[in-house]
Amino acid sequence: MIAGDQAAGLWASLTQILQQEVGDWDLSGPALFEPATRLKADLDLDSLALLRVITAIEAALGTRDLPFERVLVRDGHYVEDLTVAELVGFLAEVAR
Repeated sequence: MIAGDQAAGLWASLTQILQQEVGDWDLSGPALFEPATRLKADLDLDSLALLRVITAIEAALGTRDLPFERVLVRDGHYVEDLTVAELVGFLAEVAR
């Protein structure tokens, strides 16, 4: 379990990064940046956009080479999609 302040800080950082990435896109669907929001299906992030998000996350955290494969690969295959909550959970796990 992560501390509430840490989770809130990670959530705020991630949603700010995502907002910068998709801010001028015309998106429809569920409210942006809910825990269940999917990066691909709801925000329409492609692999290049995801790479920009990953780079921005590492810059915001002041680190490089976070093990994103732990959240992006399952059973030897890339995941089809990822929720905002899954990404925040991963960041909380590696921030310990």
